[in-house]
Amino acid sequence: MELSVASIVYQWAGMPLYRAIDHIADLNFHYVDVLNYKRWQPANEPVANQLRVAKKMEQNDMAAATIIVLPDYQLGTDKKDEQEHDLAQLKRAGRFVKRCGGNQILICKAMGLRQFGQTPEQVKARAVDRLNEFGEFCQSEGLNMVFEIEPPYIDMLNSVKDMRWLIDQVTTTRAYANVDIGHFTLLLESAEDLAPLKDDILHVHLSDNDGYSTEVDCLLGEGVVDFSSYLDKILALGIEENCRKANTACTCAIEVADGDGVIAHPDDMVLKSYNYMLKCYPYFRGEDNQ
Repeated sequence: MELSVASIVYQWAGMPLYRAIDHIADLNFHYVDVLNYKRWQPANEPVANQLRVAKKMEQNDMAAATIIVLPDYQLGTDKKDEQEHDLAQLKRAGRFVKRCGGNQILICKAMGLRQFGQTPEQVKARAVDRLNEFGEFCQSEGLNMVFEIEPPYIDMLNSVKDMRWLIDQVTTTRAYANVDIGHFTLLLESAEDLAPLKDDILHVHLSDNDGYSTEVDCLLGEGVVDFSSYLDKILALGIEENCRKANTACTCAIEVADGDGVIAHPDDMVLKSYNYMLKCYPYFRGEDNQ
């Protein structure tokens, strides 16, 4: 399992992905989790621009480990035009990550959002229909579909139990779990709670927080997250073998941002977080954790 970085910290700092690649390469990372969300959607760029990004990654011995997609609407919507829009968005993201040497697509809020006037079962059923429709595309394109649990109550996917259920509902392709350790901490899901996902963990996000504020993603080591216990369990459950079977890179991405949305020095944030992980988890220094 190799340390990587999520591009969010650079994109939120106002840096296009094409420029961010140089910064990420200078810090000696070989994999990047590409953010594809709201106005930061490189998969919406013309194909020529996407190929420029892919070429620059290749020149820097880098690849996209995954692309992080938050659908513009939400997968549980009952509006046909929104369903079609989100499906097209996911397909564009899948093509982009393949151009950049990767084969994972991480779908955020994959079970949909709670809606007034509709039961959770109705929302989940529509989300599952969209995922299975997209699963056919993933199967044909050799993509690995990945989900993560989300802290806000409005999200339908916010427990290991939910994750286990959703993975089992996807029948058109193999689905997997991303373990965002900061999210698990906020939702009071311990490292031991990961056991039901043993064969399904394919990716990891290293995010930190204060234990109660959602989506803070502060510098690693400045919050309350106990990374070691989760990483020990993730490795023990066999993430490396899961990735080998799925023919995908085994990485865990440093995901830092700023709750206020103001990022002046993204390189500093990444480097400080990287050094913290080297200090707190000997595995990343090539040493035995025991």
